[in-house]
Amino acid sequence: MEFRKPEPTDKMTDHAEQHGFIYDEVGKLQNEPTVAIGDIPPTDEDSKEGDLWWDSDRMEMFIRYQDAWITTNALSARVEAGEQVQAELLARVAVGEEQQVILQDRVRSLDTATDTLQQQNTLQNGQIQGLRNDKADNDHLHPYAHVDDVDAIPRPLTWKFMGTSTPAQDLGPGEFTISTTGDQNTSGGKFKIYLNPRDSSGRQVVSAVTFSHDFSNNHMVSVQQVGGGGGITGKSQNFYFNTDTSNNYHRLETNWWKVAYTLVNGAEYIIQVPGILPTFGFASAFSTLGMPESVDGEVPVSDEQEEQVND
Repeated sequence: MEFRKPEPTDKMTDHAEQHGFIYDEVGKLQNEPTVAIGDIPPTDEDSKEGDLWWDSDRMEMFIRYQDAWITTNALSARVEAGEQVQAELLARVAVGEEQQVILQDRVRSLDTATDTLQQQNTLQNGQIQGLRNDKADNDHLHPYAHVDDVDAIPRPLTWKFMGTSTPAQDLGPGEFTISTTGDQNTSGGKFKIYLNPRDSSGRQVVSAVTFSHDFSNNHMVSVQQVGGGGGITGKSQNFYFNTDTSNNYHRLETNWWKVAYTLVNGAEYIIQVPGILPTFGFASAFSTLGMPESVDGEVPVSDEQEEQVND
């Protein structure tokens, strides 16, 4: 309730003069700080600087200063400051715990990656060792054999020696016979190779027509036993294809022949004629890739074959 000083009248003039100071003092009381009591602070409209507020909940006195309620209890201020510091520390601890969890996850990921690398290294080491073992196995194999399946890769097709007594017209696919004349290492020393027109795979050698080719001693010819061990070599002269069209055989003539080992009946040989033999193919019933031991001995029977064929 606002106190108002009454306006003086003529009758009250003396009274006002005598007691005017009372009105002044009462008016001053209107501007004196007030004390509010409650569990919530007074509103800004009802407060002015210097007012007091007793917090009935916290049992603490506050003073209004620069539009804020400031505690008059120094200990309480320190407690609030401590609580704030504690809250900040707790927040930092929480952040640290989160970072620790992240680091633990990363360590687990690294452990998993390390285990995976170790497994891969173990697998690779096993594969490398397996390749080394395969290589060691391959090193001692026959040059035309295959580790797993000899029929799986193309290789030089071999010819089976049927002996000097077999007529040329009786030769089967992949078979040959031979005859010699004259002395070794002389221009007059000759040997003739008789071939079936088909190799051990059953394919036609060169052509089915009758013709001949003159090599004129420009190439070496060899009959080499499978797996090594020597055979016959000489200088090529003429190659007659399909010499007898009714019997169908080829005849290769050479000179300057040289025998390292006697040819073995039933053994397989690789016949080298530049540009013509060997042919390449897969294993068949006509070629077994046998590897009999080489036998040192005399040269094949001379001229015996000449009596069995009609040249």
